[in-house]
Amino acid sequence: MQMLNPNENVVSYLRKGSAGKPSVLVALNFSGQPQTLKYDYAALGLTKGATTTLETNDPSLNHAPLTKPITLAPYATWIAEVQ
Repeated sequence: MQMLNPNENVVSYLRKGSAGKPSVLVALNFSGQPQTLKYDYAALGLTKGATTTLETNDPSLNHAPLTKPITLAPYATWIAEVQ
């Protein structure tokens, strides 16, 4: 597991997949304000550019792209499979 720190209001981490299994990114907004996040996926070894939202309480993130910043609503959670 690799902790990622996009800002002080968000806890996020990447759990790298092994043996051909996908990685999972978890982002948790602990503030009452929306938080925009941008991850350097290439630096994390995620080069396919594919995400699949596994779970979120923010409907706007159901189809969040890997290549663009995402905005987490206040107190929102986003769990995604990334490749």
